Amino acid sequence: MRRIITAITAVALALSFVASATTVNAAVPGYDSAYAGESAFLTLNPGQSGTFTAFFANTGTTSWVRGTASQVDLAACLENKTSCNLQDASEAPFNSGWLSAVRYTTHTQTTVAPGQIGTFTYNVAVPAAQAPGTYRFNGALVLSATGADIHNEGYYQDVTVPVRAAAAAAPAVIDLVPASQFRQIGKTATLTLTATDAAGAAVASVAVTCNIDSIAGTSPDAITGNPDFQVTGTTNASGVFVLTFSRDNPGIDTVTCYSDADPTVRDVSTVQWGIPAVPLAVTPDTAETKAVGECRTYTVQAFNPLFGGPLTPTGVADNPSLQLYANFTENFAAPTGIDKDAGATITDSAGNSFSPSPTLSVPVVTDANGVALLSVCGVGVATLTPIVFNNQSGGNVNTIQAADLRDTGGTLTIGFLATATITPSAATNPTSTAGAASFNNAGMTDEAGEETYTLTLRQAGATFLVPNDYTVIFTVRNTSVDTIVYIVNCDGTDVSIAVIGGGTATCTATIAAGENPGTASVTVDSAQVGGASITATATSTSSPFTQTTSNTATKSWVTTADEDTAFAVNQSRSGTVTSVEKGASANDCVGSYILTVGTTAYLITYDLNDSFVVGGVTFLGLPACTQFEASLSAGDLLTFTNVGADPGSVDIHNITQDNP
Repeated sequence: MRRIITAITAVALALSFVASATTVNAAVPGYDSAYAGESAFLTLNPGQSGTFTAFFANTGTTSWVRGTASQVDLAACLENKTSCNLQDASEAPFNSGWLSAVRYTTHTQTTVAPGQIGTFTYNVAVPAAQAPGTYRFNGALVLSATGADIHNEGYYQDVTVPVRAAAAAAPAVIDLVPASQFRQIGKTATLTLTATDAAGAAVASVAVTCNIDSIAGTSPDAITGNPDFQVTGTTNASGVFVLTFSRDNPGIDTVTCYSDADPTVRDVSTVQWGIPAVPLAVTPDTAETKAVGECRTYTVQAFNPLFGGPLTPTGVADNPSLQLYANFTENFAAPTGIDKDAGATITDSAGNSFSPSPTLSVPVVTDANGVALLSVCGVGVATLTPIVFNNQSGGNVNTIQAADLRDTGGTLTIGFLATATITPSAATNPTSTAGAASFNNAGMTDEAGEETYTLTLRQAGATFLVPNDYTVIFTVRNTSVDTIVYIVNCDGTDVSIAVIGGGTATCTATIAAGENPGTASVTVDSAQVGGASITATATSTSSPFTQTTSNTATKSWVTTADEDTAFAVNQSRSGTVTSVEKGASANDCVGSYILTVGTTAYLITYDLNDSFVVGGVTFLGLPACTQFEASLSAGDLLTFTNVGADPGSVDIHNITQDNP
């Protein structure tokens, strides 16, 4: 029997059976199969290729293992569907990477066990000269080693090669719209060409040529000129070809487009190019806030207000009144004569840096495209609005006159903004006991899985904060599936918030103005192996330094082996420190760390009774422990030796490679 599936989906594998050719059952002992579905039939043009996929269930007792004597292949069959492992002459030209002339493919899986479904995928390529028609690819599963039939169910898939479309008719009409238009220099003109036949129907695939000619005697020819050029193209299925182009200078273009097959079928349009209404632009225009010491880049685009085209150094040399200058509007505002930019600088494209003032403006030099880049950098708290102007009024070049051409960019507010840091950035802990993970156990013996993440806000480039209040939202996301993570403390307040697998929960804290530095914290715990991410977002709405800053850390909980039960007496193991829990103070010398050796994590504790080796030197007592704790961090390579059971044994902790 044969099952037909025209689209592969999870549901599509359960379909009805339809009658087909002669079926041969289980010809090889231990091997049997059942047709389970296939991809859709293909329609391909000459020169195109496609992919077929068929699915067969292993209903025998032997696994199909690729590359061994039990490999099963999908073999080609003749049109009678019973003569297999033979090539049908009509299929041969379509062979595209098959196993052989008589074998399409084998199962993609390394092993298809009894009860599983094997996937058989192969490609077909239509020869360039293939005649239109439907070509059938019959097949059956065979044992690869012998070619013996497994279970022939009359499988086939079809490729249809369609009749080629007739060549496009020659157009009777070429229509070019709009017939005329005005565009500013530097912008884009768009013309739409439509080809139709005598009945008004669209004609596709028409080769067309368009000549763009600048009219002789117009001003561009006398200055730099708009060069003539030609564009070729082909109409789309709707009989349309779209032409776009731009000019740098004022003038008039005549655009003539015609059919290559019949140049008498043509149309003409005109495009008039003029000087922009605003020949000077400074962008971006939007406002932005940055920290003291940071910079913002502005782009100056200038056109020659006398003739059009980009304002180049040559144009300025010919007419010095067109020279551009830059300053800040705040320096020209009342009360006059006072520098209000707090020492801000303007740096040009060549790297020249200037500090403007009410009596000193910065020269701006554009390139061949009339473009200049200016970098505005804040030195102190200030509001900076860059302004670029020329001196066409003929007055003082350092100040703006009524007749001067000008434009301003977006305002830049410079302030002492804060940066956010979460510590630790990543942590790994053993799991807590099931009854202790949902509440805060700080200072207790069952706090192994707890980790406190602290957000610190510091002003960029300083050790204090501006007088802003910040709202801090900690978002804890459980990155595992079947676990529960708990928020057990939110900025000093004990809570018990469960975060189920894949979910998130939040807690909110505040950092008050004047804190030095500002901190907020969240503590998380879990009794199950898994992970979490902790994102802290601090937002200040105090004008004018509105700001949002954030930082993210990660957390993992692992199963650990205890040192006294996992280590024999005087046994040593070397590995990587993946988590550290140090004592509450520098003098208590009580802590723990996780030593990961291969895939096993060991929870190791230390105290004043132990021996510590740092940099190859062995120490005992509090000074040694202090030095050990100062060096101990995640990423260190360490060798631990269990001298005896705790408490009381002098275990050895040897940092063999310190990774600060």
